[in-house]
Amino acid sequence: MKIKNSSVLITGGASGIGKLMGRMALEKGARCFIIWDININGIEATRQELSKYGKVEGYVVDVSKYEIVEEVYKKKPDVLMFSCYIWNYEIIKRLTKNLKKILPNVKIVFGGPEVSFDGKDILRNIDAALLFLKRNIIISHSYQPPNTFSRNFNMQ
Repeated sequence: MKIKNSSVLITGGASGIGKLMGRMALEKGARCFIIWDININGIEATRQELSKYGKVEGYVVDVSKYEIVEEVYKKKPDVLMFSCYIWNYEIIKRLTKNLKKILPNVKIVFGGPEVSFDGKDILRNIDAALLFLKRNIIISHSYQPPNTFSRNFNMQ
């Protein structure tokens, strides 16, 4: 997945794995890291902290609202990264299926704790990459044809 010169939008980007993915994207040369989160203080703190790596924008956005599809379309990101938790996981799976219809070339990455529980299902049903932490090591998997599960994901 090419990150250099890409616009990277991350939900839940104000903390945790979302923030980590944002920093990694900027370090890999992303043109812009766009944070969508519900925590206004976290957004501002992350924006200030990571701006030394590149351009960072932050917006208060609730991904549980269906209008989010229109907002993502307006931003036209090259890469979408979602922090998946138990409270937003099903919403994000539905959201990404709709987004792939209107932005077929967008690259999608799922991160966060829920990814490790349902990774094979995501890879079977959504053209996406997975990124999760295990003992502080980033493990990643990219989309493959059904019934395969490999470690081909590489942020360049």
